[in-house]
Amino acid sequence: MTVSVTGSRRLLTILRADAAWDFLLGVVVLLAPWPAIAGPLQLPMGPWPIYVAIGLGCLAFAWLLARVGEADAIGLTRIAAIANAVAVVVILILVATLSRLGVTTVSALVVAAVGCAAFAVLEWRACSANSAQR
Repeated sequence: MTVSVTGSRRLLTILRADAAWDFLLGVVVLLAPWPAIAGPLQLPMGPWPIYVAIGLGCLAFAWLLARVGEADAIGLTRIAAIANAVAVVVILILVATLSRLGVTTVSALVVAAVGCAAFAVLEWRACSANSAQR
């Protein structure tokens, strides 16, 4: 699949921005179970291994997105769009099913969902535009 130079640059720019977003999410999630942060934000500290797994997953995905080359941009952009869409669904399920979350936690999850949804749309539209140019 060939991609124009402009289309390739756009895909890479979107992927780099998504990498920065995923890095930020990963750091925030890794810091979340620390008592100094969890206490004031009313976060449940019990499931700390889940925080660590999700945080490390975000950091690994951010690393992958940041390292992608032009040849793999379209395929990884599609994967990233789908992953972001799935993240939105998971976050919304968490908000809907966990009743003991504080207002700050729910707000942070909603911000994360909106960010992931925005990147899902950007990435999907960029892939669609590149497919239409072929």
